Amino acid sequence: MKEEREILSKHVFPLIRQACEEKNVSFYDVDFRWGITDEESAGGQVLLSCLNEIDKCRPFFIGILGQRYGWAQVPGGIPDKRLEITFERAIQSYPWLSHYKDRSITELEMLYGALFYPEMSPYSLFCLRDEKHLESIATSERKHYAAENDSHATMLKNLKTKIISSGLPVFNYTSPKDFGEFCLKNFLDFLGKEFPEGEQKKEKEGQWIRNYYLSSAKRLSGCFVEDIDEGKLLELYYTTKPTSTDSFSATPKNSKSSKYTKVCGPVVVSGDVGTGKTSLLSHFYFIKSTEQLQIDSAGMVKNFFFFHTIEGVDNEITTIIWRLYRDLVQHFDSQNKGKMTGSHHFVPSSSTPEELVTQFPDFVSSITSLYPDIKFSLFLDGIEKLDQQSINFYWLPKTLPVNLCLFLSISSGTEKGLKYENILQTRGWNNFLRLKPLTEERKYQVITKYFSLFGKKLSAPHSNLLAQASHTANPLYLKITMEQIRQNGVHERLTTFISDLLRSAGLESIIEYLITTWERDIGKDLVALALSLITSVPRNGLLEQELIELLKINKLTWSTLCNAIGELLVTTADGIITISNQTFLSVITKRYQPNRSSLLSKLFTYFQGQPQTRRKMELYPFLIEQMKNKSEMEVALRSLNLFRFYYNDRLKWSYFKFWEMVENKSSFCVKVSNEWLLQLEAEKSSSEKDKTVIGSKIIQFLREIGELKHACSLLENILSKKSKSSHSQKESSDEEVDMIPLPTSSDEEVTDLLYLLATLYEKLGRIKQASRVATRCYTIRASLLGKKNEKTAESMWLVALLLKKQGVYEQAIKLFQEALEIAQDKYGRYHPTVSSYMKTIADVHRKMAAFDKAEKLYLSALEICRINVGDDFHPQVGDLYDCLGRVSKKRGNYGQAKEYYVRALGICEAVFGPDHLTVAEICFNYADVERKLCNLDPAEEHYKRSILIREKALGSKHPDVAEAYHSLSLIYKMRGSYKLAEEMVNKSITVIQDAFGDQHVKRGSFLCTLGDILAAGARYQEAEQSYKTALLILEKQLGKEHPEVSEVYDSLGMIAKKTGDYGKAGQYFTLALLIVQKVYGQSHPKVAMYTHNLAQIARKQEKYDDAWELYSSSLKLSSAIYGKEHPEVAKDLNGLGLVLKKRGQYDQSWKMHEKAQRILENSLGAQHELVAVTLNYLAETLRKQGKYGIYDGTEQLYQRALEINQSVFPGERGHPEIAENLNGLATVYKYQTKYEKAEELYKRSINMTETLIGVSHPHTIHRYMNLKDLYERWGLLEKANQIQSLVKNLKVSHVN
Repeated sequence: MKEEREILSKHVFPLIRQACEEKNVSFYDVDFRWGITDEESAGGQVLLSCLNEIDKCRPFFIGILGQRYGWAQVPGGIPDKRLEITFERAIQSYPWLSHYKDRSITELEMLYGALFYPEMSPYSLFCLRDEKHLESIATSERKHYAAENDSHATMLKNLKTKIISSGLPVFNYTSPKDFGEFCLKNFLDFLGKEFPEGEQKKEKEGQWIRNYYLSSAKRLSGCFVEDIDEGKLLELYYTTKPTSTDSFSATPKNSKSSKYTKVCGPVVVSGDVGTGKTSLLSHFYFIKSTEQLQIDSAGMVKNFFFFHTIEGVDNEITTIIWRLYRDLVQHFDSQNKGKMTGSHHFVPSSSTPEELVTQFPDFVSSITSLYPDIKFSLFLDGIEKLDQQSINFYWLPKTLPVNLCLFLSISSGTEKGLKYENILQTRGWNNFLRLKPLTEERKYQVITKYFSLFGKKLSAPHSNLLAQASHTANPLYLKITMEQIRQNGVHERLTTFISDLLRSAGLESIIEYLITTWERDIGKDLVALALSLITSVPRNGLLEQELIELLKINKLTWSTLCNAIGELLVTTADGIITISNQTFLSVITKRYQPNRSSLLSKLFTYFQGQPQTRRKMELYPFLIEQMKNKSEMEVALRSLNLFRFYYNDRLKWSYFKFWEMVENKSSFCVKVSNEWLLQLEAEKSSSEKDKTVIGSKIIQFLREIGELKHACSLLENILSKKSKSSHSQKESSDEEVDMIPLPTSSDEEVTDLLYLLATLYEKLGRIKQASRVATRCYTIRASLLGKKNEKTAESMWLVALLLKKQGVYEQAIKLFQEALEIAQDKYGRYHPTVSSYMKTIADVHRKMAAFDKAEKLYLSALEICRINVGDDFHPQVGDLYDCLGRVSKKRGNYGQAKEYYVRALGICEAVFGPDHLTVAEICFNYADVERKLCNLDPAEEHYKRSILIREKALGSKHPDVAEAYHSLSLIYKMRGSYKLAEEMVNKSITVIQDAFGDQHVKRGSFLCTLGDILAAGARYQEAEQSYKTALLILEKQLGKEHPEVSEVYDSLGMIAKKTGDYGKAGQYFTLALLIVQKVYGQSHPKVAMYTHNLAQIARKQEKYDDAWELYSSSLKLSSAIYGKEHPEVAKDLNGLGLVLKKRGQYDQSWKMHEKAQRILENSLGAQHELVAVTLNYLAETLRKQGKYGIYDGTEQLYQRALEINQSVFPGERGHPEIAENLNGLATVYKYQTKYEKAEELYKRSINMTETLIGVSHPHTIHRYMNLKDLYERWGLLEKANQIQSLVKNLKVSHVN
């Protein structure tokens, strides 16, 4: 068959390979007659190798027969010893061959490849060459084409008759050219059918993987010996619908005859590595999935099965869930005429892996309720190998639907396995089926069944050796031992061989023993390189052909190697060869300690030279990433095919990681996207619709990678071409920007582009343009699809969001509400979409300060979410707790807010890990509450944690990082670390200004904070200027009655108070109070704060009755909001104490200040500036009573207050509080007649006051008068008169 092989290898296969590459399909041809040397034939490997290859190539097989029968024994002739050896070697693995020793190798290949198992080879083809072909062969050469002898001719004739009568496809041909043309056409027709585009392609891929798992389960089930108790338990769980009231128990419940009860939740098969978990689940899955199908009255199959072993690249939760989505949709669509895909809410619509995973519990709830009479059985094997994203199993419903059976397995003997067991138990899933070591009785059963599969029987003494060894209680250890006995045991020395094997004390030990044996028999370097390559690949494994080429060996050598090391390997559904369990991987890694760098280099060089196949696209970019080869990554990323392969919901996040390696990413991205569009335009094989779809994906990619302007420009060009507008010039919708002419055609495809354009405009801040485009999209969809359609509701939702952005809240809420009603009508009250819509409406109400409405909607959304996904460990639940925390914080209910944030933080840390942006956001909110409660250490800790997470994920120039810096500055200000506080807030202002310009709301807010810090440091003029700049920005952007505007008025009032302008201060405080009362009502913290400030002004103006009433009102409100031990309460107590002092009620005043001091020291620490203020008040109370003596305590109080303030406000410039302390202490010394000390301190106080708040300030004048009084008491009347004249001039100047 030389001509046929040459036509296939030189002409047909290259064309087929090219066609496969266009469909991202890998193609490998396996020729059983190539690469086998005489030496290898003599070794007896030929038949074994060929049959092994047939198994690997299923379900594909091509049989070509000419006029020769093949290598076989000649009846009555001399026995062929080589052929006898070949049969002996092969029979060990294929016992049935013992009945076919008279057949040729060729016939055995035909029998095994297709004729014995036609159901396993649906893609078989036989090509039979006609005898007429011999006429074209030279007479001298015909002997090489004719039958070997008469008996072989007869056997060949019988074989051809059997083939023709089999019903399998047969093609008769005369010339090799006809054969080649037929094979090519047949292959191309097959490719079009089996690897179609779109949904058909997905269906075929799903079918391949399902067949793979069923085949694997059949293989494992073949030698499985079931434990009666384990089998009964799984059968009970499967046959009895679980209910929420049933529990997993081994004690009798209602039946005396059975010790098993019904179970609830999943069954978790648990045990050490090698205890048979996979075999148990595979056996049960195979038995149940191959039982007679149950069909209901409507013709619907009443069972659905899904099996997934978590290995290698198949450990990503998104991969598993995508496969399950696909299988469910395909299974029920095929029976229900598209009912599922016709329902928008059953199809995953997420754009990120996280959303895909978090939507899955809703999907499970929806489909199980849609098909209540169907039993859904899901098998997940090896859940401890799941990726980090899956931790806590929030992707599964906490309460399983009654018609869902979930079977899990976990290796509890590993650290990660134990961790996952604990997590399962925290969900209330305690239904563990813990596998025990094999009993001796069960070992005998396993040994007998295993060897009988191969037509063998182990003698009693040998069986005893195995069964009585303690190590063989581990099923994997026993299986490995039996495999070695079957393959390599020699009868004459079998006892010694078994004893040698059993010297290995455990699983790791026997693996070491086997590897040593393989190195000796096959070659140490070859075994080491093969295992090292498999363990070094970034995506966990290689294809067989890749390994053969990397190892530079032929097929037969690989077959020999694979037969040897196969115990350590597993082949995934995608054909990837990887290490089968963690124990094996650990042994290999320790043994070889592979040089990862050189191995990666070898892999990189190999794949660099491969054609652009699906496999190369799947692995090569990861190798480039590992090698940190930026130039090669740029070459790879230029490929439009690579973009097509990766830009989908499952893979695009890996694709974005590749782009992170590109330098000058922005310009490179623009250049490459333009190249893609030109390539796309030139493609002749793609329809216009396909080109539009890919073009739209390119634009979405540009949007997601941050190239918004370029994406917008490209999309505008596309829409301009589609526009049927008669305008040659662009329309203008407002004074801001020109607008492109928008298409008016009623085309759903156009509406998708309009929707995308609107989202781009929104991202770019072009809100009016976005609103206009979104409105056009909504109008077309409403007309085309109807107002109750999901897509119409989607565009209505976008219009509402844009109205919200523009502050048109009432109209936005009206549209949101309409969309919510559509969702409720479409999906029902408790659907997750309804929950999502409620949350968005609640967000708007919160923005409008309608907190009652917001809280009610958040709680309703939380109720729906809990129904769908359970109470714990789900991001949606965490998000809603976060929202409720925000409402409570805005209301001033800080204790409740803290509780909500703690729950939200715990959930999201568990779900996403500690370094996720969602965690950063909740850390930030939690820190805010701690700051409000004056718990400064935990507040600082959480602000800093938020900054670290955000900087790592977003970079230091992102606005979210600025927000965290700003809040951290508040902590430093509260601690009195003003220099550090100013540094932090200036960082935040710079970031915001660079990002948004100088008129952004956030810049205004941060300028207010800067003013607060400057004022606290007595830099009043700078502070006032900062406040006034902020006021202009905020009034322009938010309106004059916004709560943030009230904060600026309050701050300006503080500056006026500090500089002695009490009338202006009162006006500012009143404006602030009126705004917050209108927005928040009468019971908000800001109401208490501004009331306190007005009380201070009334006291300064000596309106003591008004001051008392205002302080009392603030105290009552602060106590209700914060509790009685909060610094805000202490401030009101101090205010009341000052009023009592002015009234001469010193004892009551002392008690008020003393109580305030205790609260402040407990909450803020003994060295806080507010503690110093209160100490000053206490000292003044004593001084007012004339208590100046050394033992009265006045001096000590002033001295302690001074020391605190000097620590808080270091530097020569000083601070007003330090000046106040100096003044008080000087007065004490004056009455103690320590005039020199008193004079020094008065002068220091006056100099500091003049510098900080002005020469004419009342405080300055008051302190000059204290100095005048000192000089009079001292008898220095001339100096006293000079001070009197100075004060008179200062008063006149102040009045003027």
